[in-house]
Amino acid sequence: MQCERAIEFGVLPRAIDIHVESHKLVVGLKTGSIIECDLATDSMTTYIQGHNSGEIWGLDMEGGYVYTSGDDNQVKQWDPMTRKCTNTADVNQVDRKAKKNKASTLGTFADSKCARALAISS
Repeated sequence: MQCERAIEFGVLPRAIDIHVESHKLVVGLKTGSIIECDLATDSMTTYIQGHNSGEIWGLDMEGGYVYTSGDDNQVKQWDPMTRKCTNTADVNQVDRKAKKNKASTLGTFADSKCARALAISS
């Protein structure tokens, strides 16, 4: 068996489906994103994008956007009409463990990079 072609997604694919007639590859990634890859042009379209790891804890709405935060050191701005992430920001740059009363998490980031609540103010 020989590899004829490799496609780089940046993270580990978790699920793959191919539609031979339309030359489309649909890939579910470890990040929770679902991407369609056009095999004829190598163009990629992200249909759903998620947080990278851990749970999502914070949720707020402001100005027609939905905002989420979680245990992956990210705050994300979503456009509900297109169902796509339009902006991403880091929670913190510093790795710091909690002194005590650590909250449980499935994420792998330091406590200082996990967000348990979110409030947006215009």
